[in-house]
Amino acid sequence: MKLESKGLISLEINGEIYDYKLYQSLDSLSRTKSQRKSAKELNISHTVFNRRILKAEAKLGTKLTEKKG
Repeated sequence: MKLESKGLISLEINGEIYDYKLYQSLDSLSRTKSQRKSAKELNISHTVFNRRILKAEAKLGTKLTEKKG
């Protein structure tokens, strides 16, 4: 996997550009361990948060999160 930083607001992985929102979402999720808590922290709905993760997973062809419980 080729990983290249595009400044503070985006990240290019295998030719796909991901903006800071994905990074913020994953950062929050790693701290809270909860999509609902992360969505609340980012002031977005859980649906928007979940769609953001699912879209990135589809583009990358791999899971970014692990469901527990």
